Amino acid sequence: DGHGSHVTPKMMELAMANKIDFHLLPPHTTHKTQPLDVAVFGPMQLRWTERMEEIVEETGEGLPRYDFISEYMSLRSSAVTTQIVKAAWRKTGLEPFNPN
Repeated sequence: DGHGSHVTPKMMELAMANKIDFHLLPPHTTHKTQPLDVAVFGPMQLRWTERMEEIVEETGEGLPRYDFISEYMSLRSSAVTTQIVKAAWRKTGLEPFNPN
């Protein structure tokens, strides 16, 4: 995104020494170029909010702390699948590579 703290001369030197290539994204484009943000995390956050509202409706209370992990993992297993991740890469044009 062009912020100076993200690419420093020392980091570039270390990357070159270890044969690491960088793919820098143009500023203000991450909403289109970060596939997990586009097709996984956004929908997952929406579903989490919906689930929390369901729990409040059902119980009259919020999610008990001891149920957090099981609720999160249940949601994650349905939101983060191979098919969804592949679709995310296609949706952003990163797979197959599409420079437009």
